[in-house]
Amino acid sequence: MKKILFTMAMALAAGVSFGQESSNVTTSIKPADESPVVYTTREELESKNVGKIDAMKLQIEQAKGDEKKVLYLRKELWRFENAIVAGEKK
Repeated sequence: MKKILFTMAMALAAGVSFGQESSNVTTSIKPADESPVVYTTREELESKNVGKIDAMKLQIEQAKGDEKKVLYLRKELWRFENAIVAGEKK
């Protein structure tokens, strides 16, 4: 019993919902122009991109009451999640 309660508590702390219909507001949305962020080197992408994605998700969480801002931020999040290095092929 303790194991089950602990597992549920950990899942709830991680943001997992049990049987509730909810949309994850921090998921990205592909913008119309489909333009990703472009870095000049692979090292730059690897060192900066994770922090940018985390910061963007935090901004989205903080802007939950402003639908236009959340929509804009979710599109920007997509750009960072799909970042590329200039001159590299996918």
